[in-house]
Amino acid sequence: DGIEISEIWLPWLYGLNDLGLGRSGDVLYWPEEAGRRIQNPLQALTQQHAPSRSFRLTYPWNASMQWFTLNNGEEGLYAGSHDRTLMTTCLNVTAEEGNVLSASIVKYPFVTSGETWTSEPVITQLYRGDWHEASAFYRSWAQTWMRRPDPAQWVRRSPGWVHPALGTRWQSGHFSGGYADYPEMLKDARTLGMNTL
Repeated sequence: DGIEISEIWLPWLYGLNDLGLGRSGDVLYWPEEAGRRIQNPLQALTQQHAPSRSFRLTYPWNASMQWFTLNNGEEGLYAGSHDRTLMTTCLNVTAEEGNVLSASIVKYPFVTSGETWTSEPVITQLYRGDWHEASAFYRSWAQTWMRRPDPAQWVRRSPGWVHPALGTRWQSGHFSGGYADYPEMLKDARTLGMNTL
């Protein structure tokens, strides 16, 4: 009684060395916002992220998708949560003792005594090819259930938009990006051929 399972790591792959072509050729493709390419993730973690030594992302924000891959340009390891419920999920790659990586996907079911929870599928897969193969694998799953949006015509015709940086304090100490700045921002955007903020 009174026990709660708040997080489950499935899977937790430990002891990942290089993918066969040397660590300098390994790349972590990481779904941070629009995507991030991290060359030699073990070195990046040991040199740049001490003391945590981890890349961690939470889906649905700031992870844009529920998958990642380690790839060397010829083959890779895919890890993905094929979760239609879109449950909060943590993607985790860590530099471990012994100069190796671990990779995991963490779910947060908050199950108490007497309750049950069934995980949506979590997939790990080795594959041949570059990172596009892993992307295609995730996409093929996502297309089985996600509906494509049908944007309005004005959105289809739009060349893009400018993202206003509301509340930005620049290195100079100058503060910009209040709502009062919108007319000037829109004027600047229009000089670039954009008509949407």
